[in-house]
Amino acid sequence: MQDRASGLFLLLALPVALASCQNGVGIGDDNAAGDKWAGCYDHSCVSAPQRVPGVPPLASLSAKTYHTCGLTPAGEAWCWGDNSVGQLGDGTDERRGGPVKVAGDLRFSVVTVGSGFTCAVAVGGTAYCWGSGASGELGQEAPELCMAGRVACARSPLAIPGRAYTTIAAGIRHVCALDTAGAAFCWGFSLLGETGNPAFGERVLPPFRVPGSDVFTTLAAGDAFTCGLTNAGRALCWGSNNRGELGRTVGACGNVFGFTNVCSPTPGPVVTAERFTALSASNGHACAITPAGTALCWGDNGQGQLGTRDFNQYDHPVVAQGGMSFTAVNASGAATCGTPAGGASVCWGLNLAGKLGVGTRVELSTAPLPIKGGPRFASFAGGQDYVCALDAAGAAFCWGGGRMGQLGSGEMLP
Repeated sequence: MQDRASGLFLLLALPVALASCQNGVGIGDDNAAGDKWAGCYDHSCVSAPQRVPGVPPLASLSAKTYHTCGLTPAGEAWCWGDNSVGQLGDGTDERRGGPVKVAGDLRFSVVTVGSGFTCAVAVGGTAYCWGSGASGELGQEAPELCMAGRVACARSPLAIPGRAYTTIAAGIRHVCALDTAGAAFCWGFSLLGETGNPAFGERVLPPFRVPGSDVFTTLAAGDAFTCGLTNAGRALCWGSNNRGELGRTVGACGNVFGFTNVCSPTPGPVVTAERFTALSASNGHACAITPAGTALCWGDNGQGQLGTRDFNQYDHPVVAQGGMSFTAVNASGAATCGTPAGGASVCWGLNLAGKLGVGTRVELSTAPLPIKGGPRFASFAGGQDYVCALDAAGAAFCWGGGRMGQLGSGEMLP
């Protein structure tokens, strides 16, 4: 759900009073404040952070649609949530409400979660993917069938041969990785050029070298677009620009599936003189942090997720939340969460299924709202309707929707 109108339609169908938007903040019911479901419109979500049990301290987290994975400092991969196509990598396609260790003895340096699949780079540089391979997400033809034979998949890590990689980022149905020279390679579904390949609406197999001579150090993959940071801190993006995701103006890229789209399969710089140290991409928006801690965001803003206190779409980076200084920012779905320098963590945007973690029935907020309990998180990873985060000790916490076990609480919320 990315446009504000569709979000309002969903909420209007619920038997509660909708929030109004006053002074940049959506205000709604604050009943049952002591209830873990306070702020949710039904009991399929949790509106405040809860600790994920049964998982060791983690060094990093990644989340996308309905599952989450993290790495321990030693490189063990643990995952939880939806597993219908083997995306948890435990050798099964059985849904897991609590964390499970990825099968095998591999140690990873980075893990990334897509929609129904997971990829990681092992110590030594070999990339592995598992889960759905229906759109080429595994970088090759999938060796198994999941969901009663309906979906091509791999239930455990499958090596992607050809080269060594240093980092990797998964979008909804595509993956991009950097080789040891900083060149970007992508594979999977290239709806609007997010793989760097102009074969719009087709699978890209095997990994395809993204055009250009740019040397990247960081990648972030959104719905149908990809962004990267160069070693000089410049942000470049490619793929769909229907919602301003590329941070610059590009032309029409042809009729794809009956619609005229705006996109570019070639990396180009976002329109800003700023340099960045961190980057995050969501379904339709992206955010990055400058060396001074200022967060700049661009793209879809239909739910206030850019933090500009309005609902205007921006095809160039704009300063989020009045220039507040952040140590971490994460864009996910139609929301953004971050940790201000010296302060407690906050979220803004659409409060789908309690995703903002504020413990109240707020429809949305264009201003930053404090996460319930005043936690200070070191990093975030957001899925479709939920967010997970790590504190300074590596403890994992999640909140928001939980029907697929994505909160890792050991249960699928009814």
